[in-house]
Amino acid sequence: MARVKITLPPNKSHKSAVVLIPPGWFVPSSNTQQSSPIGDTSDGSFEMTSSIQNIRSIHDRHFHRWPMPHITLLYPFVHPKENVSSSDDYAKIVETLRDACQNFEFEGGERSLWLGGQTNAENASDGGFGFGGESPFGQFRHSKKSWTLFLRPLPATPPGPPRPDLSSAPASVPWLNSLMASLLSQPLLREYDEQVREGGRLPREEDVSDAALELPKLQKRVEERFQPHLSLGQWSGEQHAKGFLPTLNTTFSSSHRWDVSEVCISQRDGFEDPFRVVQRIPLGRPTAQE
Repeated sequence: MARVKITLPPNKSHKSAVVLIPPGWFVPSSNTQQSSPIGDTSDGSFEMTSSIQNIRSIHDRHFHRWPMPHITLLYPFVHPKENVSSSDDYAKIVETLRDACQNFEFEGGERSLWLGGQTNAENASDGGFGFGGESPFGQFRHSKKSWTLFLRPLPATPPGPPRPDLSSAPASVPWLNSLMASLLSQPLLREYDEQVREGGRLPREEDVSDAALELPKLQKRVEERFQPHLSLGQWSGEQHAKGFLPTLNTTFSSSHRWDVSEVCISQRDGFEDPFRVVQRIPLGRPTAQE
C-alpha cells in the first residue's frame, strides 16, 4: 500500500519538533567528539533510559528516525530551511519558545514526573491490558494489526484508584499540563499543537477567538485532551501487544523520577535522516532551592 502523503501548511515541517528527552540521553556536540547528557543521571535514571532504548531498538520502527526517546510537545514544528521567508522569522518563533519555557513557573517548585512501575495485577488479569488511568503504560490502537505501546508519565501522587479501562482519562502531571497551556497561549506557537489537526487541544478553527484562547480555557482543554507519551514501539495486533505486558512489568518494575530541566528542539535535514538535537532550552525560572 502506497504511503499517503500529508500536505502541511507552509509554516510547518515534519522535520522539526519540540520534545522532552529523559535523563541519560547523550547529545553529541557539533564542535567536538564529546557529548553531554540530558539531565542529572546520578540517581540511576541512565538505567531507565537504557531500558527504554533496548526495547525501542527492537520494537520501534521509528528508532533510527527518532534515535532519542522523547515526549512530544509541539509537532510538526517550524524548520529554518523550509518554513520561513527569513532567518529573522525563525529566530522570532524560537525566541518565543525560549521565553515561554524560561519564564514558566513551576507551582510549588515541582518539576518531576515518573516513568515505570508495575501495572495493576488485578486489572491485568481481566482480559484487558489493565492499563488504568494511573497505569505507567498505555496504548494507541491504529488498526486491528497495529498497536503502539508507550510509557505514560505520571505525577508524584496519582489522583484516585486505578481504572480498568485503558481508554479512560489518564492521570495527568499538573505542571506538564500548565506548560502545554502556556506554550499554546503564545500566538506564534499555538499552531504547532501536535493534536490540533485532530480537533484536539485547541478550539476548532471556527471557534477560535481571543476569549477561547485565554490561558484558563486552554488549561482546561489541555487537561481534557493532552495525552503525553513516550513511545516504546509497535505491535502487530492486540494479542501481541497484550503479550508484551509481562515484559514491560519486568523491565520497568520500579518507578523512576525524572526532574525535567530542559526542552529540546530536534530536527533533521531529509526524511531519511535521523533527528538530532539542535537547541536545548532551560525550562523554568531558577528557585532558591535550585
